[in-house]
Amino acid sequence: MQTFIPSLQRRRYGIMAAFFSASLFVLLINTALAATVDITPGNPQGWGFFLESGTNGSGQFVTGPGAPPAGSGSSQLVVTAADTGSALGVIAYDGVLLADIDAMSYWTYRTSGSSALAVALQMNVDLDVTDGDLSYQGRLVFEPYRNGSPAAGVWQQWDGINGGNAVWWATGSAGTTSGCTQSSPCTLSALLSGYPNAGIHASFPGIIFKAGSGWASFDGNVDQFSITISGANDTYNFENLPVNNITQNSGHATIQDAVDNANAGDVLVADAGAYAENVTIDKSLTLRGAGAGADPSLHTILDGAALGGFSGISISSGVTNVTIEDLRVQNYDRSGIRAAGDNDNLTAQNLQLDSNGRAGTSDAGLYVNGSVDTVLITNVEASNNNTRGIVIWNGYKSNITIINNNAYNNGCCGIELQDGTASGVTMTGNSSTNNGDSGMSAMGLTSGAGANLIANNTVSDNGRFGIEIKNPDGTGLTSGDGSIVVENNTVSFAASAGMDVRDHGGIVVFRRSFQPGNPNGYVDIPAGVIVRNNTVTGYAQQNPAATASEGFGIVIEGVNHTVTGNTAQNNDIGIQEQGGQHANANYTPNDVGDGDQSDGQSPEYFGRGNAPTACRSTVSGNSFSGNGADYRVRAATSGSSLVTNANTGEQFCTIQTAVDDTDTLDGHTLQLASDTYTESSISVSKSVTINGNGMVVSFVDANGGSGFSAATAGVSATLQNMTIRNSSAAVSISAGSLTVRGNALANNTAVFNAAGGTLTAYANNVTSFTDAGLSGATAVVNARHNWWGGYSAQPAGVDNDSWNYRLGAAVGSWGMGALGSATLTAAGGSGTAVIVSHGRGLANVPFGKGIDPYASAVCSDYYDFFVLNASGNWTVSVPVDGAANCDSAAAANALYQFALSGAAPDVACVGGACWNAPPGVSANGRQLEVTLDAANVLLGTPFVAGDNTPNSNDPTAVTLASFSVAAKGSGGTAVLLLLLAAVTGVFGWRRFRR
Repeated sequence: MQTFIPSLQRRRYGIMAAFFSASLFVLLINTALAATVDITPGNPQGWGFFLESGTNGSGQFVTGPGAPPAGSGSSQLVVTAADTGSALGVIAYDGVLLADIDAMSYWTYRTSGSSALAVALQMNVDLDVTDGDLSYQGRLVFEPYRNGSPAAGVWQQWDGINGGNAVWWATGSAGTTSGCTQSSPCTLSALLSGYPNAGIHASFPGIIFKAGSGWASFDGNVDQFSITISGANDTYNFENLPVNNITQNSGHATIQDAVDNANAGDVLVADAGAYAENVTIDKSLTLRGAGAGADPSLHTILDGAALGGFSGISISSGVTNVTIEDLRVQNYDRSGIRAAGDNDNLTAQNLQLDSNGRAGTSDAGLYVNGSVDTVLITNVEASNNNTRGIVIWNGYKSNITIINNNAYNNGCCGIELQDGTASGVTMTGNSSTNNGDSGMSAMGLTSGAGANLIANNTVSDNGRFGIEIKNPDGTGLTSGDGSIVVENNTVSFAASAGMDVRDHGGIVVFRRSFQPGNPNGYVDIPAGVIVRNNTVTGYAQQNPAATASEGFGIVIEGVNHTVTGNTAQNNDIGIQEQGGQHANANYTPNDVGDGDQSDGQSPEYFGRGNAPTACRSTVSGNSFSGNGADYRVRAATSGSSLVTNANTGEQFCTIQTAVDDTDTLDGHTLQLASDTYTESSISVSKSVTINGNGMVVSFVDANGGSGFSAATAGVSATLQNMTIRNSSAAVSISAGSLTVRGNALANNTAVFNAAGGTLTAYANNVTSFTDAGLSGATAVVNARHNWWGGYSAQPAGVDNDSWNYRLGAAVGSWGMGALGSATLTAAGGSGTAVIVSHGRGLANVPFGKGIDPYASAVCSDYYDFFVLNASGNWTVSVPVDGAANCDSAAAANALYQFALSGAAPDVACVGGACWNAPPGVSANGRQLEVTLDAANVLLGTPFVAGDNTPNSNDPTAVTLASFSVAAKGSGGTAVLLLLLAAVTGVFGWRRFRR
């Protein structure tokens, strides 16, 4: 209904000027629209109701009366006192000559009033639009009773031209000047004969329909005003159509009709009122209401109370760029608003969603189905819905913004990101209170679309949980893609005897059940969440029926979390770190299985979570008061241990869980941190590389069981750069292929258990064992080029081939094809090149064949160069120090290799007899180079750079500058070459950084 604005009560010649300043109206251009236009309450197209005088009148768009000439509605004008003039007008057609108006007509209907009355047509007139006089000159008035006989209860059409015979009169000076006064009207032809340039005023244009100003009472209507100017027709159809397409200027009786007739990108506006509709949106558009309140006279309300089991507004699958705003949706059996899926660029704002959904379903006030990209939900009030307030469910959700919403009194949950993963999520400034189960939750937060932030929310008195972070895969960083930060939230709970008998939690970061087969790709171990500067209070179990359930302020499961700066007050447990001690975890790696949450089934454990481990998290700088316990750890594995899948970035607390994870694939590398791992019988069931991070990581089998085992046909795995100790068998193989290189195998009962498959082991330091496990092995074994701990005699379990081609000193560092500046490159040969450095000094001379003091002052490290599966020629390049004694021509060619007897090192040689100068040595800058036949010469022969001191008994006499150790490589098995070197200090068994 159009209400009148008292300020529009102007003197008669100024009323149309008021159109320019009043916000009620929109200026229409003076050119003809040449179209039929629906004039509706929500889209008046510049038309407006106003009181020209008095206060006892009204105007509005209505349905009917009777059968209007066009459509179903009309405009109604009512006056109840003689001093009142009620009008409907538009500012338009300025400067149009009356002579150019070919036709002009309109329809009227009288419900009550004098028999002579019907709504009059008026125009602001300029008697000469060409004379430059822009003063107000009055109006021309067409009254139906002067042109016919108005009747009651019927629609009548009036012709304002009638071949020039239509009768008009003019007000004020215009009437006096034209001679067409109210008391003496004239025909239009007569007016134009005297004033051929008369027209609609250019400065005060206006077409007005008026009732009153001297009428004691009147109730009548007007419809279908038509005007044709120079052959172009405009027809105005007045309709009580509550829904308007303001893009197309069309009115519609229902929202659905407006949607059906819209084009992509149109804006639809639904007037205030109650709409009993199930609306389906099948194209990109904006649906806007008059406001999101509960008063239908002021707000737009979709009400499903009398409808069947459908949602209020349904957005069809795949429809993008939809905006729904400024309305209320209530009492629907299913969701208030439901987006079926793939509805990218969705905006829901300024909404009230109340009492929707069917209990026991996934319905919600607002339900958005994934996958979906770019969603904005803001200023939405979701209340009293039977299930959830706001939820985005399933699939990958990216660029999700949920801000400044209020969810309360919903049956289950307030604001949720449910099943599936999500990235680029912002959930800030929301309030979620008094919901049945959870205040806020986010499932599967990860990387891919940006940072994830849950901040500055108020979450209070929800049934069990405040903020749930389920199956997160964060980076552990405070910003950037994949970061997950939960900060500055206020989370509280008013514990009572009537609370749920199960565990409660304020901010909980945990693992929950996957769908079978983990189709969403969740990480098996929650990782990398920052929980900081939150206040969590009141989570205490007070139900007298509870036997073991507790209330937790903050809970973290998994790896690499940071919990800092939080205030935990009056909780049973302030902060709990947990993983792997759930009595009824029902845990299956990367698959279904929820922890048993029932009271008594998870003592001292937040029962909803069931992560198998917890480690590498930082809990510090938090404030505690009034808690039963401030900080408690319940974890099978905790501390700093960490295993990272270098290909996926996922982190794990144990080597076995890293291998077993479904995201760990053949070809991946599992990187151990610098720590001690306590595990038993690790089954390597995939073709992965397990890298111990530079030979300083210890694998400890505290239970005395076997260490690593390979028993899967077709698997080809590598173990490198770690210490494996205290096991019954460090490495076991019964099927597949296993390469063991660059490790320290120490204090194991047996080193190997080679019962089948293919075992390749090289560049390992093997010490303190009872049986090497290689003699009589049924597997295909190549274990040449390992250091067997300085045994003077062949130890138990070491086969002859492994012993004859053993390393002559402990491995200090190793590389594939390159080690610092040392290289082993093919010169027409094939195979896999490996280099081992033993370091410097007398203690590192291969087979102890150095002579002091020369062995302690040489020009390079002692090296073994060997080629696995060797053939053809290979070039050895040895770095030489830049010291003066190493820079002479003599030193440049002084490269020596250890003498051989047959196929094995001649360990019985003495002094200089142990060393031979190979032919063809040349200098290349700081490198000594020699090309040799790998298959026949490089058979485990140590090499050493000599000096320029004449001493046939000892080739080692000068110094060598230090060099950096490059990245470790991968390798195979076969031939050995070693070089002697020196300078101050001994490399030994050290860690190298890169």
